[in-house]
Amino acid sequence: MVSKSIRFITLLLLMVSCYSWADIVARVDRFEMYSDETLQLNIKVTPKGEINQSDLDSLQALFNIVQRGQYSNSLIINSKRTTETTYQFALQPKETGIVTIPSFRSGNEASDPLQINVLPAQQRPDSLPDDAVILSAKVTKNDPYISEPFTLTIEVAFKIQMQNATLQGVELNNFDSEVLNTEQTIEIIDGQQYNVYHQVTQLTGTEAGDFNLPEIVFTAAYVNPTTRRSERFTRTAQLPVITVKDIPADYPAGAYWLPVKSLTLEDNLDTSKTYKQGDYIDWQTTMTVDGISANRLPDPLVNFESQLSNGVRIYRNTAEMDENKRIDPSALSFTKAGSITLPAIRIPWWNIEKDALEWAEIPQRTLNVAAGATTVTNPAPDSPAAQTPTPQPDSVAPATNLQAQSEPDSNWLWKVLSALFLALWLGTLGYLLVLKRAKQPNTAATRQTRPDTPEFSFKNAVSNKAYSSYYNELLKLMNEKDISRTALTSEDQNTLGQLETYLFNGNGNEPADKPLLILAKTIQKTAVAKPEKTNINGMAEMFGN
Repeated sequence: MVSKSIRFITLLLLMVSCYSWADIVARVDRFEMYSDETLQLNIKVTPKGEINQSDLDSLQALFNIVQRGQYSNSLIINSKRTTETTYQFALQPKETGIVTIPSFRSGNEASDPLQINVLPAQQRPDSLPDDAVILSAKVTKNDPYISEPFTLTIEVAFKIQMQNATLQGVELNNFDSEVLNTEQTIEIIDGQQYNVYHQVTQLTGTEAGDFNLPEIVFTAAYVNPTTRRSERFTRTAQLPVITVKDIPADYPAGAYWLPVKSLTLEDNLDTSKTYKQGDYIDWQTTMTVDGISANRLPDPLVNFESQLSNGVRIYRNTAEMDENKRIDPSALSFTKAGSITLPAIRIPWWNIEKDALEWAEIPQRTLNVAAGATTVTNPAPDSPAAQTPTPQPDSVAPATNLQAQSEPDSNWLWKVLSALFLALWLGTLGYLLVLKRAKQPNTAATRQTRPDTPEFSFKNAVSNKAYSSYYNELLKLMNEKDISRTALTSEDQNTLGQLETYLFNGNGNEPADKPLLILAKTIQKTAVAKPEKTNINGMAEMFGN
């Protein structure tokens, strides 16, 4: 019995010795950082294992995971071969202050939590002259109405070589935002030549009130010519308080709210013309707006049909949208003769330049509709049909025969008239079907008739050494697909950085063709991101490593 107990204890000790080295350790490259910097976090799991997903979710609540990776090593511990896994994360903090990296679990083991002191990037001291990099931000209006678009323009003028430059720090929670344009130009400022990065963003307030927007923060790295070391610097620009005004009290209650510079409403109906009963005529209303996109315009005919009289009907087609026009095609049918009254169409809108209520209107109109040409007319007394020949005595038929002969003639006339009415009815029905099909939007035809912008060829740009065009189109494509620089591979980031060094500093080697083509192909193949609410935090990353 004692022997068995000793063997059991010995086996237990051997098992403990085999597994006593199991561990999970988290390490960072530093414990203090600025808010625009990246922190390196390594989590080592021995033996090989997976870290808990809920711990990763906790980490992502505090940091943006810019890059991640993992690798494994084989080790010999206590004469036993095992494998350890290291998980690597590049992190950007979402807030300043003391931020705690949570514990990470794998099996029954857990790492120690780590505290990081995140300092605001604005507090970083630097010796860079103020005029080396100039940041400015301005809005076109600081007191817009709710749903009234206005623009925010950010400009960065620089005359030094920079790397890893970003705009960050502003979240627009109470505004819908859309980046309209990004471009880079060369300008003369105070007698000196600068590269100037421009970013124009459209903002639309979603609720009324006063909004204090935080300052715009621009950070980048440059090589200090004195120390020859890479140093980061920060520039800031303060935005004014935005006061979003509510809908005015004298705007019609329940009406669609339209704060714009101008709005017109017109149609193509000729009221001087006399129409015929049974006619089908093309009718088109056009709204033209200045101040918002046409797809935000209301339907001008939404209540029109319910106000029509019994003598006219409307057949509607799908509205067509242009940049600043809404076109509503339809057909009108006149079902009876006489004077037909079309009701007025009135659309209220708010003139933001005059700060006053106005109306876009098509007034009430009366149309003359003549009867259709479907009645039978009697022949004239002088016509041959009205003259009856005098019968001869031998040819005079009995009265009964004369009556019988007149009845078939009368039936034949009504049969002809019935056939004529049927033909007219079928013809009208056929014309209506053809008209309705013709008015259906043909997507393929629309695409063919509208002038298309030729697709930019990155291959031709590289072959022709048109690097500026290549760069601008690449930035546009990345912006359209919402691709940040940090989402690129390290090779693509290096390619983009080398191109920018060549373009904007004039002291780099001409970029190689193959990496540029690979970069463009990667961006083109990346799927378009689902539309989300835009914020200025990380809206444009201009330079790479």
